[in-house]
Amino acid sequence: MDLSFSETVREIGVALQVDKDFDTGYYISLQPGRNRVELKTALRMYDEGGWLFPYDVEFERPVRLTPENRHHLKLFVQDSILEAYIDDQVALSARMLAYTRLHIALLDAHGQASSEPIRLLPYG
Repeated sequence: MDLSFSETVREIGVALQVDKDFDTGYYISLQPGRNRVELKTALRMYDEGGWLFPYDVEFERPVRLTPENRHHLKLFVQDSILEAYIDDQVALSARMLAYTRLHIALLDAHGQASSEPIRLLPYG
């Protein structure tokens, strides 16, 4: 998918394998102000979880993210494996719990963002 965002956006990304209340799951978070992509778990996405380690980062990679430009994000999920590629230059790989029948969602914070096209393809 292609993502673009305004200068005021602090975070844009994708929530993976989340339940309807977002109590479980993973978040691929692109943070332009910090020029990084971060993998977060649902534990960090609610107040009590954030209090456990408010300044720690679970997993991150540096990436140059410029406003008003399109950035290409490719995500591959197979069982417990996650592969994320940003602009075909930065890769982030991780293992996740292999939840099934859960949802995917887009997220952004503090600004305007757009994404297109989004394609979901079955593996295999």
